[in-house]
Amino acid sequence: TAFGEARAEVERIYLDLYQDRGFPVRICRAPTIYGPHRTLRDRLESGAYTRVDDEEQWVSRIHVDDLVSGLIAAWQRGRSGATYLLCDDEPVTEREYAAITAELLGLPLPAPLPREDIRQELGSGGFERRAVAGRCSNRLMHDDLGVELRYPSVREGVPASLQEEGAI
Repeated sequence: TAFGEARAEVERIYLDLYQDRGFPVRICRAPTIYGPHRTLRDRLESGAYTRVDDEEQWVSRIHVDDLVSGLIAAWQRGRSGATYLLCDDEPVTEREYAAITAELLGLPLPAPLPREDIRQELGSGGFERRAVAGRCSNRLMHDDLGVELRYPSVREGVPASLQEEGAI
């Protein structure tokens, strides 16, 4: 995507600063960030949430508190020039994330829609951002930075987020 290309260019600029001038640089990549007021709650409650008809759409996420811990650890203990993926220990499918949230809120899981319907609804740019899927490994986050996640997966992070919001 254009966003991904722009992000990669910024990373190259900073890595060049490190290589050319010894500027201390750590690249931290975060997938979808969730936490209090950053869940599917509002969209599920309003009926605005749409789910792609794709059971295998895996997505890595990270709770905002764990992201902050990872960023601090990267600055304090990370290697200059290194790239760290800051993400939960367990990626989940988009369906599983929505199901966990809906169940906690006592709401039904919306039926999936065909990709083409969602593409028309969101436009091509919105669909591209939404359709990005993948599983990230956080091995370096644990091994190099010593980060212990407070919320290793959405199974712990979503309930805590909804409780903090007062939703459950």
